[in-house]
This record gives sequence, C-alpha cells and structure tokens, in this order.
Amino acid sequence: MFSQDNTTVSNIQGALKSMCILEPDLILPSILERAGPALEALVETQRTIAVIKALGAVAPAMVCRHIYYPGAKHLLPIMELLLPGIDLNDPLKTFCTTAFIVEVSQYVKFGELTNPEDSTNVDIDTGLTGPQLPTVEFRLPSKMSFGDDADYSKDEQDTLLITMSEQIADWVAAFLRRVILLFENLPEEGANGAAGGQTEVNLVDAVCGAFSQICVHLSDPLYDMVLNMVFDYASNNVRTNAVRAIHQLVECIANANPQKTLTKFLPYCAQNIRTELDHGASSVRTTSLNSVALPADATLHWNLAILRGSMFNDGKMTLKYRRELLDLFKLLHKKALSKRGFSSAGKLLSSTLLTLTHTYPLENKFVNLNEWNSEEFRANHHQHWGRLYSPNDVQPSWHVPDTDEIDFALEVFRDLVEPTLVSLDALLEPGVSRDATWRNDFCRHLSIVRNAFAGIPTLVKEVITAEELREAAISSDILNEIPEMIASIDPLKSGFALDDPKDPRHQYMTNLKRRFGEFLHKASLSLLSQDEENILDAVLMLIRSIRTYMIEYGDSRDSYYVQLDRYHNELNITRQYANQKVWPRAVLVRRARLYHAARLRWNSVERKRGPLEDQLIQDVTEWCLWNYATVRQASQGLLDSLCSTFDGLRRRTLATLYKALDPGTDDDRMKGALWTLNTSAFAKYAMGEPTLATELIEKLFACQHNEKPSIQEAVAALAETCLSGFIEPCYVVYEVENPYVPKAIFRLRACLKAGPTDELVKKCAAKRGKRVQLWNDSVARTTQVVLKAAESSKTHWKYSVVAIRYLRSLIRRDAPMTPSHVRYLVKATHNSHSTMRYYAQRAVMKISRFIKLRTFSHSPSDLALERNRNPLKCKVPVTMPSYDLTSQWLAEYKTPLDLAKAQREPILREKFTTGWLAWPDSTNAYLVPPSSSAIHPWEIDNEGALTALRELTTQASYWKDVAKHYASENHAEVIVQDHASCVKSIFQLLEDEPFEALRPTLESLLSDNDQNKQRGAAEFVAGLLSGSKHWPADKRLKLWDWFKPYIPKAFDQGNNDMISIWSSFLEYSFYNKDPRRMQPMVDYLFEKFNSVDFNAESTFDVVKVLSFFRAFYEELSWKFAPWTDEVLRRCWPEISSEHDDVLSHISELMAFCDKIMAMATQYFCTYHRGLYHEGRVLELVKRFKIWRAERLPGVRAFQSTYDRVGVLVCRWLFQAIHDTNAASTFDYVLPLMPELFRFTEINDNDDLAHRAKVLLNRMCGVMPPRPLLNPILDSIFTGIQTSPVVCRCLDDEVVEVREMAATTLTGILRVSPRRSVLALKDRFVRLAKSSSLPDRKSPTYTNALRQRHAAILGICALIESYPYTVERWMPELLTGVLAEHTKTHQDTWHEDSRRFTEEQLTALSTLLTGSSYYA
Repeated sequence: MFSQDNTTVSNIQGALKSMCILEPDLILPSILERAGPALEALVETQRTIAVIKALGAVAPAMVCRHIYYPGAKHLLPIMELLLPGIDLNDPLKTFCTTAFIVEVSQYVKFGELTNPEDSTNVDIDTGLTGPQLPTVEFRLPSKMSFGDDADYSKDEQDTLLITMSEQIADWVAAFLRRVILLFENLPEEGANGAAGGQTEVNLVDAVCGAFSQICVHLSDPLYDMVLNMVFDYASNNVRTNAVRAIHQLVECIANANPQKTLTKFLPYCAQNIRTELDHGASSVRTTSLNSVALPADATLHWNLAILRGSMFNDGKMTLKYRRELLDLFKLLHKKALSKRGFSSAGKLLSSTLLTLTHTYPLENKFVNLNEWNSEEFRANHHQHWGRLYSPNDVQPSWHVPDTDEIDFALEVFRDLVEPTLVSLDALLEPGVSRDATWRNDFCRHLSIVRNAFAGIPTLVKEVITAEELREAAISSDILNEIPEMIASIDPLKSGFALDDPKDPRHQYMTNLKRRFGEFLHKASLSLLSQDEENILDAVLMLIRSIRTYMIEYGDSRDSYYVQLDRYHNELNITRQYANQKVWPRAVLVRRARLYHAARLRWNSVERKRGPLEDQLIQDVTEWCLWNYATVRQASQGLLDSLCSTFDGLRRRTLATLYKALDPGTDDDRMKGALWTLNTSAFAKYAMGEPTLATELIEKLFACQHNEKPSIQEAVAALAETCLSGFIEPCYVVYEVENPYVPKAIFRLRACLKAGPTDELVKKCAAKRGKRVQLWNDSVARTTQVVLKAAESSKTHWKYSVVAIRYLRSLIRRDAPMTPSHVRYLVKATHNSHSTMRYYAQRAVMKISRFIKLRTFSHSPSDLALERNRNPLKCKVPVTMPSYDLTSQWLAEYKTPLDLAKAQREPILREKFTTGWLAWPDSTNAYLVPPSSSAIHPWEIDNEGALTALRELTTQASYWKDVAKHYASENHAEVIVQDHASCVKSIFQLLEDEPFEALRPTLESLLSDNDQNKQRGAAEFVAGLLSGSKHWPADKRLKLWDWFKPYIPKAFDQGNNDMISIWSSFLEYSFYNKDPRRMQPMVDYLFEKFNSVDFNAESTFDVVKVLSFFRAFYEELSWKFAPWTDEVLRRCWPEISSEHDDVLSHISELMAFCDKIMAMATQYFCTYHRGLYHEGRVLELVKRFKIWRAERLPGVRAFQSTYDRVGVLVCRWLFQAIHDTNAASTFDYVLPLMPELFRFTEINDNDDLAHRAKVLLNRMCGVMPPRPLLNPILDSIFTGIQTSPVVCRCLDDEVVEVREMAATTLTGILRVSPRRSVLALKDRFVRLAKSSSLPDRKSPTYTNALRQRHAAILGICALIESYPYTVERWMPELLTGVLAEHTKTHQDTWHEDSRRFTEEQLTALSTLLTGSSYYA
C-alpha cells in the first residue's frame, strides 16, 4: 500500500476493501494501527497519502455497522487526524482526504447521540450544544487503542460511540474552519472568475463536494451551527479571491436546507446589493471578457455569489420572496453596468429560474426522509450507519414545479425579459449611434434575456408535428433515401412543466422565445453589415445567445453524460462485492437522476428546424467566416455543436462554405470556411457521401490560387482530415445474399403490429439501386476531377501528393480501373518527389491485388471479403495426422522439385505453420503452373488497365527512369521492400513481357560494384523472382537460366556494405515461400556454406557466407528442419574458432536449431524439454575439464579454447533464454551449471565472466519445467546448507565479495528455519562486540576493520531478510547497534559526520530521534 506505482496501489486498495468486508476484524485494526502513527508523526507526504487511500478502502468497516459493528468508534479519531489533510499547498493530499470524507459521509448522520431534552445551548452564536449524558453502568477506559475491538460488547461499543458524539460538533466546526482557511489563501481570481489554475478549481470543487455531503447529514442543531458559522464568515468578510468559492460553500448549506438558508441570507444579501448599487458599485460600463473586476465592486460580487448559492435547491422556498427577488432583478438589470456585474446578475436570474422550473431530487440522505425525521432514528441513528437499500425501497423526494412556481417564472418573463426585448429592438433601430454606451446596453440587455432562457430548459416542451417531420426528412442530411426510411423518435414524458400546446402559458412562452430568435436573426444581419472591431463584444454575446436559443433544451443543464460519469464513479467507490444488489441510498438517488436526464436527452435528440432556425444557422455560418478570429472560433464551435442537434444543417451549410473558397474571396473569409470545413462534422460527412465528395475535392484543389501561408496551412489540415474520411468505394456488399437475413425478417414481422408492405420494400429496393448508381457515377466524376488536377502542370507538388493519395483510395475492387487512372499512377512510380513515388508504388500494388481478386473471385462476397481463390491453390486433406506425417512433409523441402509431379500434385507448401502441435482436417498446397501457358487469363474488364500498364513497362526508358531512383544515394543499407513489391506486382500481371525492356538496365546495375547500384539491382531481382512465382514453368526456368551466372558475382563481392543488401534480398525472396521454388539459390548457399574455411586468416569471407546463410534459414523457420543435423555437423567442429564473429553466428544457429527442432519433436505437448542438443552438451561437460587444464594464463587467456567455447555457450544460452522455448534451456544449463559458475570467477577474461553472470541472472526470470523442479530445489537446499561458506565470504579481503556475500545471505535466510537465523544473529552480535578497532598504525587494524565490516554486513542481511515484518529479536538488535554506534562516535561526531551525505544524515537522524509531521 506504500508503493510508488499507481497501478499497484489501486489493486491493493481493491484488495483491502474486499478483505475488510470478508474479515474486518483482521484487516481494520492492522490498518488503523499504521494509520495513527503515520498521520501523527511522519514527514513523508507520500506515506501520508498512502495511508489516507488505505483508510478510504477500509471505510465500510468503520461506518457500516452490519459489516463491522466495533468499527464505528474509530471514525471520529481518524477524521480528527485527517483535518490537516485540507491543505492548499498539497492538492493530492487534499483530494485523498476529501474522497475519504465523501465516502464515509454518505453512510452516517453527524449529530449528538443524546436526548434533545438533556441538551442545553451554551453558545447561541455558534449553535453548539452541551449534552448531559445519561447514566450508564459502564466505565470508559482511560486510553483506547485501535486494536482492542474484541474487548467490548455491543452495548459498550454503543456507549463509547455515544460518548464520542459529543465531539462531532467540534470536528464539524474545525473542518469548516479548515475549508475557510483554504479559501482565504486561494490566489486572486482572474477575468473568468476562477481562482488560480485548474488545480485550484478542482481543489475547491473537491472540498465543497465533501462539505456538501456533510451538510446533508447534519442534525438540526449542528446544521444551525454550520449555518451560523458560514453566515458569520460571509457577513464579516469580503474576499476577492474567494467569490466563486463562497458561492459553492453557500450552495452546500442550501442543498441541505434551502428554507433556513434563504431566511438567513436573502434579506442580508438583498440589502447589501441595494446599498452597493446605490453607492455606485458596477457603475463603470465594461463589456470585454478580459475585463478585471474593480476593487470597489468586490462587495457587490461577493453578495451576488452568496445569493446565487442560496438559490440552489427547492424553488418553492423562493416563492416567499417573490416580489423582493423580482424587484432585485430589475434593479440589477438597471444598475449593474460592468461586465462581471451584469453577468453575475444574469447567472443569479438563471439559477433562480432553473430552481423554479426544473425537476430534480431534493435530498440524498442515507436513509429515507420519513425515517430521518422519526424519533427512533434521531435517538439511535448510530445503529443505522451504513444502511443499504434495494432500488424498490428508496423513496426519493422530487422537486416538481407547481402552478405558483410556473407563475413566478412567467412573471419574471413578463415584467423583466419582455421589456428588455423591447429595449433590444430599439437599439437596432436606424439612426441609433453605436458607441461604447450602445455596446454596453446591447450586451447587458442580451445577457439578461439569454440567461433567462437558459434557466428554463424544461419549462416548455417543444412539439413537432407530423407535417414538420415530413418536411425535415426531405431536407435531411441523409441523401437519396425515401422518407419512410429516415427514422424519427417518439417523445417521452420527462417532466416538462408546460407540455400542452393549447395551454395559454405554453403559447405565451413559445411566442416569446420565437420573438427572441427573431431578434437574434435581426441583430446578426445588422451587426454583419457593420464590420468594425468595436462591436466585437456584442457579437460574442450574440453568438452565446444563439447557442442558448438553439441548444439550451432538455438535458442541457442536467447533462445525461455528466450524470452517467458521476453515477459510474459513485458505483465504483461504493461497490463492496461483485453482483451487488443493495447500495447506499445516495447512489440510487443518483441513478434516478440519471434516468431522468436520459429521458430529457431522448427528447432533445430530435429538434425542430423551421424557417427561423434555418435563418439562425445561416447567421452562424456567416459568423464562421467573419473577419476576427475569436468570433470565427466561437461560431465554428457553435456550428459543430448544432450539427449534432439539427438534422439537415450540414447539407444546407456546405454551399455557403464552398462559395467562400472561390477566387477573389477575402482571406479571412476563406480561412474561416477552410477551418469550418475541417471539423469532423463537415469534412467527414462530405467525404463519406460520394455525391458530395466531388465538389469538396474540386474546391480543395482550386485553393491553389491563394498563396498566403496561413491559408495553405488550413488547406493542408483540411486535406488531411478529408483523406482520413475518404475510403475505397466498394458497393458490391449490396449484391451479397445473406441467408440469415430473411429468417431474421420473418421473426421480426411477428413482433411488429403493422409490418412493412411489399410496396414499401420494393420502393426501398428501387431507391437503393438508384442510390448505388448515383454513387458509382459520383466516384467516376471524382476520379476524373482528381486526375485532371494531378495531370495539370499548374498543380503545386503538395497538391499533387494529395491527388495521388486520393487516386490510390479510388482504386476499386468492385469496378475495373480506367486506363488513364492506371497510366498516371504507373508514371508516378519514377516521379522526382519521393512521397509521390511512395504512394504510386503502393497504388500499383493495390492495382495488381484487385485485378487478381476480380479474376479469381467466385462471388460478390469474395470481392467484399477480399478472398482470392487462386486456381493453383488446393486443399490437401490430412488423412492420417501424426508426427510421422509432419516429419515426412518437412523432409520433402530438402528434395529438389520434380516439375512433372508438381504440375499434377499440389506439393508446394508456402506457409507450413501448422502440424507441429495439431493437424487440421486439410492444409493448403500449390501446383506448379503448366509449362507453356498462363494459369488464367485476367478478367476481360481489366484489359484497358493492363494495356496501359503494358505500354509503359515494356519500354526500356521506363525502367531506366525507375532505376535512377532505386539506385540513388539514400543511405539505405538494405533493400526497400516497397520497391521490390512494386516490381513484383508488375511482373505478376504481365509475366515476362516487360523483362526484355528491364534486362539492359538490370544487367548494368548488376555489373556495377557501387553500393547503391547493387541495392537497386537487388530490389529489381527480388521483385522479379517473387513475381515469377506463378509463371509458366518454361518461362520461370528461362529466368533462372539468366540469373544463375549473376549469383556468384552478386554474392561474392568483397565489400561489407553488400552483405546487408543481399542478406535483405534473401529475406525478401524466401519469406513465406517454399525453398524448392528457389532451388538454384538454395544450392548456391549450401555450396558456399560447406566449402568456406571457418578459421581463415580473414573473417570477411566466412562472415559473409554465414550472414547470407542466416538470412536463408531464419526466413525458412520451421521449414529448415531437414537441414539442421547436416548444418550442425558442419559447424560443431568449429566451435573453438579463432574468430569472434564466427562464434556469434554458430551460437545463433544452435539456438535457432534447438527452437525449430523443439517444434518438430514428438513429445512437445508433454514437456517442453531441451533434448536436441543433449549429446552436445554432455560432450561439452567432458571437454571443458580438458580445456580448463589447457587454459592459457594471463593476457592470452581469451585465446584459449576454454574461453572461446565458453563465450559461445553463454551467447547460445542467453539467446535461447529470451525465446519462446526458454524453459527448455534448463536442460542445458543444469549440466553446465558448475562451469558457468567457474566462468563468473574468471579474473582474466571480463567478457566471459560478464556474459556468465548475466546469463545466470536472466535464468532466474524463467519458469522451469516441472521435471526439473526437484533438481533445482536440491541446488537451493545445497546452497542453504553451505551458508557457513557464505558467512566466511563476509570476511573476504575483497570488498565486492563481502557485499555480494551479504546479498546472497539475505536470500538464503528468507527460506531458512528460524533457529538458524537466531544462531546467526547471536554470532554476528558477538562478532560486532568483540571486534574493537586498534590504532590505524597497528598491523592488525586491517583484519579488525574487515571483521567489524563482516559483522555489520551480517546484521544488515538479517534485517533485510524480513522486509515486511518485525521479528521479536529485531528491536533489541537495532537499538543496541545504533546505541553502540552513537556512544562510540559522539566525541568525534563533528568530524565523522562529514563522511555522510545530506540525505544519509537526514535518514540517520530520523532513525535516532524520530520525526513529527505537521500538515
């Protein structure tokens, strides 16, 4: 639980919670015993936080009486210890503390457990009561610890809890003071009203969340005390840095008891607000969002925040102050002229209307309200702590607006909002001077109206008629679909106060809101014609008002997604076990609120879009194109939000945005259009609809006329967004017949009251046919548009890159490609721009793949799923699956191919990946094509594309141009696979037709010894050989006859740079390929491998051969199995080679052979054992004794056979231990273990010693096979029995040996009997006491110092062997050693202390003197 890893801590908290529910009497006392000291006297903040998190995990055991009855008495002491956790300077600690308080507060009531008649007020101002305890026959202990739960009965536990309840009032008061202290130390608020950064905002939210949970569960006397304390602070202080914080603080107490809060605060705040306004507060006209409040306005803002917080809950309580509030709203509207003043006034109005008209839970206490108010609960609420409810037992109290509340809200609109709208209309009259005063009046009036409508999202239900739905379907964003197939939703009852369109109140509010919308449109037209900077604030206020008009409806103020996140968070916090059915009542109240928000969300998904809404959408679109960036950004965000609410908006808006991209358009307007289109709501919509994509792409390429960098940056961003949403057109899926669909439709018809008629089905099918035809026509037009732009000489290279990416996406599997399309892409493969070549080559590969797919597919589903049914590919049944069959098929790879047989029987197996563990019913194999004819003519529809490809690739000039780029200097040390794959694709389609055109260029490259030329040649040859895979046999033989003479020249070049190039050539050529297809290459590689001299004077030749051979066998993988014995017989005599690189290759080969032969073994499924090299390992064990005796001494030691073979063995085992067959390595390590240990002790060959140490270390991380467990355990016990040897090593002359011996002893002691530990403890203590140090000049000083060091190392090993527990003998040992150390060094400590670092001195001081923690 003290881990630094967050994942570990999270898992530990979950484990603690589960364990404390299962066995609370075992878990809780242990946690509490650690929590007390950790919270009282600890300087490590991280440890404090860990303890608080652990307490949160075990909180149910402290507050849930049904889980652990004695746990309740520990709650108050722990909460007192946590009070310093409310700390502005340590946010993480504060977050953890508030999380714990929220966790426990939802289970308990904060109140004294005494008879109210026995309580008397002792402090009227604070509300504290002085209880008179009843007489009980139980004597309280003088001191109670956290671990004595079992010593008390239930009655005694209750008495303890009742006694402690006296201090609850003091704790609540202390907590509130800590909260207020935190608020007072907040940084100053900025223009946005937030104090500090996001951390401070989250901190205030967390603290207020905890305080709100406490207030809800306060008893009446304690609530009065808290109310008085908050009122006392709010009425005697004005803090400019805590305006937002005081608002949230008052919200907390208003949530618990709105009546008392309003009675206390409203008259006081209203009077102060009037006084401040009368004395000139908020009289300076400002409208800017960045304007900072004046100090003179601080009291006004303070009281407005308090009053707004008081309006948080239960609108019925505000009716008493109806006239006073309405007059106050009017006064604020008239006199609050500053930006923050009229904004705060608007928020106050919005909060009041929301409280009046919204439906919401009134309380979330931990028991039902009738039980909370019962006398029995008041007297014995401690017995109900931790009460859990099933959903049916919860009786939530809801606020539902009644007639009086609705009338009050309508009165506000009649007396305040409607006259304000008249004033706004007057401001737009012709001839009115639009100066700073006009701007202030416009923003001020509009703020009031906007906030008023924002406060009634659920007052009036929007009604959409059937005719309006039909009209909406016609202009829907869903194109080319019949109206019957465009779905609409039926509204649900969700608490709208006015849901009857015939109700005069509904009609009044509907007309008033429409009047508000008409004004917004009128104001937009007026301000759009006035292109001046001084109206910027007015425009921003107008955009926010349009957002309110269009979006503030339904769940806008009670967001479904916010409630969903909070509900899930509360579930995760309060979940005690899996499949839990009962929950805290607050969670179930949250769930009810979530369901209500879901119904509101459902009703707001589909909104009515009439002529006025269309006009406002057009206005927002125009603001997206305005001159000022701040307005454009705000409008673009609003338009993006509107797209998810109003269907048909995107379709309507695109024309305006496209027009702004025409040549001659103002730069700012064009920039606004580009960034608006770049949002996912527009770009991906237009690109995903083929009938719209053509125009967008055409407009995009037309943007080249404007060379302004900022515009081109926007074009690049839009192009990237469009490309991400532009996918390959493929409509063949509509032709796929799914046999399960008719059955599902038949079952669906039985569930419907009135199923679809056959006429409707036919109408829908006919529309689908027309729609697909429109899509195909649109794709063809798009291809022509992009191709025209790509081929134009005026197109900038950046646009050309975009064009070729579009053209690559437009290659279709369900339709043949046009010759012009193919011709451009093939020509681009030798374009001078590397990015163009990259996409062109990928396009050629895609063309080849789809031509083969269209030729070999048997049905539309094959095309849709890209299933290539190659006629040469056969399913070979596995009739007798066995190990012998596996061995037989593997052995066939070694036998050269019989062409006549291979043309009759499918014996070529490219991907032989199954059979080593279990055989399927059949496996894939290939036939060799006939000798004189192609396997299949390509589909006739693709003849045009093939002709275009043939015309270009049969010209020698094409290959010369391609070769220039392939052979150019690019610092690549291996072949580029895209180059080879592009060549491969061409020769797959055209067979040997382009070869004669390529041949002169290729031969020229092969004859040139330059590295880049050789790389280009390797790429051509790799693609050519791979592309000839399914050529007719005679053509393939002819190709090999041409290439055979070049093989020795290519692979025998005396240049190191060529090794990596031709090695990568081999890797590409043999990848997923039957080696018999490459028989000449296989023969050449084995010839060179068998003839090379492993001990030649120069290592180049042998390393070159071994590098090529490694590339060969690694790509073959399991298919190399038939050659393993032969290859190892060739290498085994060379294991003592003089060349280090040769040893490296041999070790890799041994590891590889062991791996693939383990896959081929018959007994792999039983135990993965290392059997293949068993004989060689035993031979090594014998020969190492001889080689060790012959080992050369001194600096020539590394030349010894012993050392060279030792390095090879370490390399081999190290590689094997990191592979999938790591466990099998134990079979080789155990016989070699003595020799490996000897390797680690060698002093004259650091390389061998280091490799052996690393190998042994890595072996510890591998799980050994079960049959080897006993031998390994025997070795461990042998080590335990030889611990005296380790103890003697503690006295070794070499310091490193002593330290390693101490580490080894620690590990041994952890698995040793306790009696041996005690014996060693006595031995090391005696040694420490008897090892007195003589004078430094004494000849015995060194031995005495080493002896004392050995004693200290032994004591450290003893202590470290018990990292998580404190043994009985440990305190005496620790204190004795430290005391002796302090006693013997106190006289010279001023000198000895200089040998310690600062961190070491701090740690030593903590050990000797302890520490204190002050938050």
